[in-house]
Amino acid sequence: MAKIIKFDEDARRALERGVDKLADAVKVTLGPRGRNVVLDKKFGAPTITNDGVTIAREVELEDPYENLGAQLAKDVATKTNDVAGDGTTTATVLAQALVHEGLRNVAAGANPMGLGRGMRAAVDAVHAALDAIAIPVADQDGIAGVATVSAQDAEIGTLIGEAMETVGKDGVITVEESNTLSTELDVTEGVQFDKGYLSPYFVTDTEAMEAVLEDALVLLVQGKVGALADLLPLLEKVLSSGGRPLLIVAEDVEGEALSTLVVNSIRKTIKVIAVKSPYFGHQRMAFMTDLAIVTGGQVVSEDVGLKLDSVGPEMLGTARRVVVTKDETTILDGGGTGEAIADRVAQIRREIEATDSDWDREKLQERLAKLAGGIGVIRVGAATEVEMKEKKHRIEDAIAATRAAVEEGVVPGGGSALVHAAAAIDALDLAGDELTGARAVRTALDAPLVRIAENAGFEGRVVVSKVREAGVGTGFNAATGEYGDLAAQGVIDPVKVTKAALGNAASIAAMILATDYTVMEPASEADVLVGAVERIESEHAEIARRQSRSRDLGLTSRPGSSEESASQAGQHSTKSPISSPPARRPPEPPGSSGGDHVPRRHLAVDLPQRAPVGGRFSLLVRVTLSRPTHGTSSAMRSVDIPLEGRIITITVSAPELTPEGNLDQDLLVPNAEDTDPIRFGFMASRSGLHSVVVRAFAGGTLVGELAVQISVEAGAVIEEGRTRLVEVDALAAEPGEVTLQVGLTEDNRYSFQLIGEALYPVTLTRRLAGDPTHVVGALVAELRDMAARRSTFANPRLIRNRLENLGAELWATAVPEAVREQFWAQVDNIKSLTIVSDRDAVPWELLFAVDGSNDLGFLVERFPVVRRVYGQRRARNLSLQSAAYIVPAGSPSDALEEVRTVRAHLGEDVTDLGTVQRLDQMLHLLESSPGLLHFACHNQFSSSDGSVLNMGDGPFRPSDLAKAVQKRGLADAHPLVFFNACRTAGEISGLFQTMGWAKQFIGAGAGAFIGSHWAVRSNSARGFADAFYQAFYKDGLALGSASLKARQDVIGDGGDPTWLAYTIYGNPAATRG
Repeated sequence: MAKIIKFDEDARRALERGVDKLADAVKVTLGPRGRNVVLDKKFGAPTITNDGVTIAREVELEDPYENLGAQLAKDVATKTNDVAGDGTTTATVLAQALVHEGLRNVAAGANPMGLGRGMRAAVDAVHAALDAIAIPVADQDGIAGVATVSAQDAEIGTLIGEAMETVGKDGVITVEESNTLSTELDVTEGVQFDKGYLSPYFVTDTEAMEAVLEDALVLLVQGKVGALADLLPLLEKVLSSGGRPLLIVAEDVEGEALSTLVVNSIRKTIKVIAVKSPYFGHQRMAFMTDLAIVTGGQVVSEDVGLKLDSVGPEMLGTARRVVVTKDETTILDGGGTGEAIADRVAQIRREIEATDSDWDREKLQERLAKLAGGIGVIRVGAATEVEMKEKKHRIEDAIAATRAAVEEGVVPGGGSALVHAAAAIDALDLAGDELTGARAVRTALDAPLVRIAENAGFEGRVVVSKVREAGVGTGFNAATGEYGDLAAQGVIDPVKVTKAALGNAASIAAMILATDYTVMEPASEADVLVGAVERIESEHAEIARRQSRSRDLGLTSRPGSSEESASQAGQHSTKSPISSPPARRPPEPPGSSGGDHVPRRHLAVDLPQRAPVGGRFSLLVRVTLSRPTHGTSSAMRSVDIPLEGRIITITVSAPELTPEGNLDQDLLVPNAEDTDPIRFGFMASRSGLHSVVVRAFAGGTLVGELAVQISVEAGAVIEEGRTRLVEVDALAAEPGEVTLQVGLTEDNRYSFQLIGEALYPVTLTRRLAGDPTHVVGALVAELRDMAARRSTFANPRLIRNRLENLGAELWATAVPEAVREQFWAQVDNIKSLTIVSDRDAVPWELLFAVDGSNDLGFLVERFPVVRRVYGQRRARNLSLQSAAYIVPAGSPSDALEEVRTVRAHLGEDVTDLGTVQRLDQMLHLLESSPGLLHFACHNQFSSSDGSVLNMGDGPFRPSDLAKAVQKRGLADAHPLVFFNACRTAGEISGLFQTMGWAKQFIGAGAGAFIGSHWAVRSNSARGFADAFYQAFYKDGLALGSASLKARQDVIGDGGDPTWLAYTIYGNPAATRG
């Protein structure tokens, strides 16, 4: 079908009309006399609001070209709300004015790029002017003034001011709905900590994704809760004593215990929430004691002779209200006494004064703030539910604006600060189109005040003229219709909100000005009608299916369940009201088929093929049971999923798209049916072909991954693509395996996510001293000098000290503090660490973990550390049925001796395919499915040419594996590739990167890859290979353990960093097949 193209002025004007329609719907709410907008809802009562971003999110225009402009304007409001929590209407009004001024100049012949540069320079000047006139907010009256202006209600402003004065500027303030007609503030004893619910099935309010307990009991456990037999007696006692809701705080809740809680939460047998306790080590125990004092309960710990199975309700704490989100838990009005809390606060203060550790002092101060601050609760009352919700939204926005004011100060409000800050633009040294762009910003700065005045019934341009003549500080109070000192009258705006509104508006305006054409695929009326009918039918079918599934999910007790077993053993004389997960069937022997009805599991991903710039779209992920009619598949035994189901974690990496929520979600995989799909929302902020990687984890074990792409184009319509599928491994976690996902953003920042029994959010680090490649290159250059015996240090002890400091510096500068805390929280349970990274060459194996009193040393000395790249299958065994040795002419003098050593380890059971010297032999070898490829040669690397092995008849490069990658030519044999291909003979320059070889060999189907980050000593390289094959092939150790053993065997010379150089790609639990 032919597509419709709009060029130049037509395209820009269509975008302008879309911006105008959205802005006109929003700007009527601006100012103290702004009006409300009623939003229709498909279910429930309509929403009445004057919040700009809430209105903008509901706007969808019929004309697709205009809708593009509306979506861009919507992005202005959304971004401003994300940064500052307020000012969304101001941002939209500014964007409209900037687009009008800019397009007028483009039509007159101005260059859009020059206009954009001028706009950015003007915005920077205005930001500096706002900072210069900012007034710090330090007292309760100032805070109340900001809240009053934001909420347009003096009573609300006073309540927020009182709340922040009482709990502190960084204290916790929550907003609750009340059954009364009045809005009140109640400051209660309570505590908040940064841990959320362990399963989304605990959620009681799906709209807010919160779990709320009223009049709750609190169980505090020092340690993990995993056995159902330990937890079941207490649950029965709680039910028999009235069935009050229960909050469980423990080091972890897992296995049968977590499944039981999920089951009974779904069935509503008992209202319960399980969360992890924060901190680690002695700080965790101390904070649990804090919670016990706040709630009036007792910590269940075997250290004091208490066991969970003997705990009764009298040992539980209490709380009037508990609110748990995905990331935070808030306990209000605990049952502890004020005297006990005061004594605990005094004790913590004494510990702060006595400690010499900055780390411990910081954690003690955090605990003190949580314990002593209290929690401010604003209870919202109104005559109707619609009014109550509208009022609640205003209060939440006002709290966000108030925090922004405390952070950066305030300026005179009502749009007057922008009018006066415009004078700063006149001082800029600009010319031509850049000057024109700056003047467009100067003109647009009047727009908010114009709209505020017009909404109040005054002539906007006249008001702006009078305000500009009156000088800085004077403005127009639209509530009274008078001019005066707005700061003195309490009419103020947070600097952060004002700056965010202007910056985001200018960004979108510059993008629209630079647009030359839009491309749109037309939709016929019949297509539109059919699509609408299909969507309605699909929605109804999905609702019915979910309702049916919630009724017979299969998570209730069945014959053979643990409660029946307990009854038969005489432990319970009557049937327990608690629904327990059934006992698992014994595992099938290796190689068994599991019967004729073997379930098959696939990771299925749905993502549109195309989407418009500024458009919103969904990524749907599910796990399917049976083989779909399209896509690939593989069998997986039913034993992998217990009868009660298994929870896995889905993570999404999409660095070039803007997410609209969390990028990780839990997914319950039932034993005998498909999962429900889970949705990840995105917005496409710029054009291009963007990649999205979806990964599935069971605990810390990666069990499946799939990469998909979406083409984002200006003027495109959303075009659905086919479902992409990939086979998944058995949904079982390797004990103690933790995965660290490392990504690289476009601005050279690293994103981290630690995944294990605990799931933590994605964390970004700052730039690694500018360009990470340069930093890593300098670091590796020093390590290479050490390996070549060119170190400036006099003895091995000093070299070891230098290595430790290099590793500690990498740990401190590259890994964010939040991720380091997460690591320490579960370090005792880590048996192996897998690093998932596709795009960086940082030697994470060099990390030396040390923070305060926590000193683990080099990670690779403590447990196996392996890597993983996209497309890598999780090989359970490496057969090594045949072996080939690549030793081209010019290899190190001891290369053949190394080959003889490897052959001796493998013995006659492994078919010897001989040595390879020529490229044609190498290419033939790749087609013969070898079990082992051992390289003993020189690898040359340069930043311009990459890696290369010089064979007898031509160079061999990673790109020569491209066909093998596309055909997965090594997948059947999934060989071990040992790339012992770099020696310190002095002729190798630059940083040796294993990444190119590893990614290609793994992509072609290799089961594991071993190589080095930098040039190493020949004798040490030979020793590492000797130790590895002895441990892996002869001693039968797993891949991760064998690599750890090999490092330990060559660590003897403290001046040789070879043991740190090696990197291993593969499944740490893989063994010799």
